[in-house]
Amino acid sequence: GTITEGNMHVVSAAAAAAPSGTLGIPGTSEADLVRLAATAETQTIHPIATALREYALENRIALGTVEASETQPGKGVVATIDGDTVYVGKRGWVDKHCAGGGGGGVADDAIGHSGYDRNATEVWVGSPTRGILGCIRVRDLVRQASPALVDTLKKGGKDVYLLSGDNDAIAREVGRDCGIDDSNIVSEASPESKSQFVRDLQSRGEVVAVVGDGVNDTIALSASDVGFAIGGADAAGSAADVVLMRNKIEAVNDALSIGEATMGKIKQNLGLALCYNLVSIPVAAGALLPTYGIMLTPSIAAGVMAMSSIVVVSNSLTLRRRGEEEE
Repeated sequence: GTITEGNMHVVSAAAAAAPSGTLGIPGTSEADLVRLAATAETQTIHPIATALREYALENRIALGTVEASETQPGKGVVATIDGDTVYVGKRGWVDKHCAGGGGGGVADDAIGHSGYDRNATEVWVGSPTRGILGCIRVRDLVRQASPALVDTLKKGGKDVYLLSGDNDAIAREVGRDCGIDDSNIVSEASPESKSQFVRDLQSRGEVVAVVGDGVNDTIALSASDVGFAIGGADAAGSAADVVLMRNKIEAVNDALSIGEATMGKIKQNLGLALCYNLVSIPVAAGALLPTYGIMLTPSIAAGVMAMSSIVVVSNSLTLRRRGEEEE
């Protein structure tokens, strides 16, 4: 969602089948699998949740009633649907809570997907009483501007890391597409481990900026020296220092560029003020009076001071033109 388009869509849905070939959970179908997953995600703001709801709508699958819902950042959602508890999220987390149910755990070959898709994210669905119900695959594409941003940051002397909650194969595939070194890719990262990674970098004396777009990134954004939230003022926005409203990854470079230009203007203005004082204070004190008969009258000194302020303010206002160019 940060370096990808965030417009995920469902590519396949498969209910768990017992080794004998019959459905592991009687009454569970692909439609029922999608219904439970989409219903559980109705109160969640996340690209995967949106993809599940849209898929259910496109296939005219009626959703159930959510009686209670709780999001576990980096893991998934647990919801009570029509009296039944349903877990939707990562396989290990769903297995932990649901593998002991009526259907038990399931082997990979018990899920009827056609082939392995390294670019797809697996969303597992299960129930403590009914076991593992199945798996839904969703897929996203890398933002067109992400590789260019990574290249620009690396050329600017910055180290770029990818911290992803997805499995290793997907994280490395996306990272490579963006030009991020394999050694700088961290997969299956929980919100806490992302934050710890940031603190580890800081302990080595690094200044760390984190770019995120969702609730899973809030802890890392808070731990960073500078946090960038993409797409608006949601949970990530409340934890970030900079909110990029355009939902464009390239805006990160624009913000960094404007920040560097601002620091440049501050240094220029300090230099101008220093030069003004180095020249004006001795003249005002009469340093040139004995030799050249030159001194500053109060009216001239006031005029020079006003001119200094005009120069500093005018120099600062050139940043506005820089901001317009970035837009």
